[in-house]
Amino acid sequence: MKNLYTLTYVLVTMLTLSVTSSFAQYCTPIWGGYGCTDDDDIDDFSTTGGITNISNLNTGCQSGITSYSYITNQVLTANPNSTINFTVGCSGIWSDAFRIWIDWNNDQDFLDAGEDVWNSVTASTLPFNGSFTIPLTAVSGVNLRMRVRCNYSSIPLDPCASQTYGEVEDYNLLVSPTVPNDAGVSAILSPVSDCDGSNQDVVVTVKNYGINQINNVTVHWTLNSVTQPNYLLSTLLDTANGTGPNTANATIGNITMVGGNPYNIVAWTENPNNQTDPNDYNDTSYANAVGYNYPVINLGLDTTTCPNDFITLDAGSGRDSIKWDHGATSRYLLADTARNYSVSVWKNGCGSMDNINVYFYPAPPTVNLGNDTMICYGDYITLDATAPGVTYLWHDNTTSATHIADTVGKYSVTIEDANTCKNYDEINVSLFSTPIISMSVVPRNTICFGAPFEFRANSFTQGSTMYQWKINTVNFGTPTTNNKFSPTLAYGDSVNVELLTDVCSSTTFAVPSNYITMYLKPEPKLISGSAETDTVLENTSKNYLVPIIQGSTFTWSAVGGTIGSPVGNAVKVDWGTALTNAKILVTEKDAGNCSYTNERNVVIISIVGVKDEENMIGMGYAYPNPANTTVTIPLVIDGNWNVDLSLYDMTGKKVKEIYNGAVSGNRDFTFAVDDLQNGMYIYKVSTSDGYESVKKLNIAH
Repeated sequence: MKNLYTLTYVLVTMLTLSVTSSFAQYCTPIWGGYGCTDDDDIDDFSTTGGITNISNLNTGCQSGITSYSYITNQVLTANPNSTINFTVGCSGIWSDAFRIWIDWNNDQDFLDAGEDVWNSVTASTLPFNGSFTIPLTAVSGVNLRMRVRCNYSSIPLDPCASQTYGEVEDYNLLVSPTVPNDAGVSAILSPVSDCDGSNQDVVVTVKNYGINQINNVTVHWTLNSVTQPNYLLSTLLDTANGTGPNTANATIGNITMVGGNPYNIVAWTENPNNQTDPNDYNDTSYANAVGYNYPVINLGLDTTTCPNDFITLDAGSGRDSIKWDHGATSRYLLADTARNYSVSVWKNGCGSMDNINVYFYPAPPTVNLGNDTMICYGDYITLDATAPGVTYLWHDNTTSATHIADTVGKYSVTIEDANTCKNYDEINVSLFSTPIISMSVVPRNTICFGAPFEFRANSFTQGSTMYQWKINTVNFGTPTTNNKFSPTLAYGDSVNVELLTDVCSSTTFAVPSNYITMYLKPEPKLISGSAETDTVLENTSKNYLVPIIQGSTFTWSAVGGTIGSPVGNAVKVDWGTALTNAKILVTEKDAGNCSYTNERNVVIISIVGVKDEENMIGMGYAYPNPANTTVTIPLVIDGNWNVDLSLYDMTGKKVKEIYNGAVSGNRDFTFAVDDLQNGMYIYKVSTSDGYESVKKLNIAH
């Protein structure tokens, strides 16, 4: 808090200054809402680069409803002019932004120049990384206050002002007092882990931390806890704010790596400018290295093998990388060509190489017993594997060049040349069976005329296969490979087929099948020659008929009407009241008792008006109903009429005029309804003579 001044009296001013300084304290952040309780928190804050560092991780909203914590159990300790790196982040549920202030002059506020040290620029659910440098002017030897503030969505603007969401954490930062003569080993640059036999210098970086220039300093070091000779660095090390460098690299020794050995190095300084160094904490650095063995690789001795008996080369397991001479990087490589193969392998950066020559013997003679074959009963064949300069081993352990095959089974032979290279072949020998053939018809041999049927030949032969189809014992066409036959037949025609084959014979011979006689029946005709739905007016009559078929009988029936006086293939129907699913049916039975029932759908529509027997009008049912995009309304009209056909909603409001004007003859009116809402509607036809009819229509898109 800044000191308060009054302009009234000097004494009052002095008193005010004294009281204010005695009780000065840091402002407490204000929260006007949820603080960090809504997951806008400082979940992680950690530092590196200090003498001691802060690691406050996975804390979430640790300050609770107050959303402010002063954390004193972790202190960041650092030297002037040192750079501190840090990571800060939220719980990752909401995007948050961050800002850091440090009270360098210890005046209990964060308002002075340079005390606003860092901000995240933007908000994120991911952690931020940053850094700041301890100024040489920072107060040392006391705890300085460092404030870290989190805010939802945008960067915090003030260390104390009110915020709705977020959290504040305060930490202590202790700047080490600056001393005149202070040096230390800040880093060990080498050796690093390397291969067996690697020779490396031990190189360290010496840094001046004090306020005096350093002209000389002694560097001590140990290797695996064994003290090594000291090194006197006589290079001038300037101060941190001087014009020259305040660090220097020094080669203090040398190491030859041995595979499998660890190397632990500790280096520190003593007596800068031949004076005591009071700050021991920054004197020493540590480093570890390992000597790596070269990987062992052995592809084996040069070798010769038989053709197609390829060798798999193995580069070994546990490699960091492998590279064969042709670029492959896999562990295994198939050596299928006569040449030199080489491979390089690496582990921990240490590489080894090996190579092998692969040769192939000349190919052994080929052996070919022929394709699988069949023999007739009592016959045999001679299998011949004769080849120059080879031995023979048949499946039954006989060793001659030929073998008699006179029984059913598998015969095989392996030949081997002087280089033990082999070839192999086998043949299956089986017996021919007696050829057979049968025939069937699908679905059956008594069907109505026009119904599909198909003859099928089922045969077995181990020779050639051809079929000769016959109708009434006369060949139909030429022999074919097709075992299916669908001819046009008359009542009582007979069909059979012959299998033409040459099994166990030098000439083709025929094997006959069974005979099948077909019985075909006539087909009924359409009612009045049409399958279309018929439309009639209610309480009217109409005649229907089917063509005369000799020997057939007809039985008529109707749904929605009454059969009048049927005359064989003709009938009169007296239709009743309006009905959408009326129909007329006729069953025809021929002399062979083959029957078939045909039907025709009928729509009976109501009569809207009647002027006389020559002038009537009726309105049919809309279809489809329910309707989606379009709908059709049929009108059945005798004579001439003036009509109004319109669509109304259920409140009686006209929503669409379908037709208005003169009309004669039957008419279908089709119109769109995709512009209307789903629901129930009424369609009505009205005539100029005062007749009208109303029906319902359901629209469902």
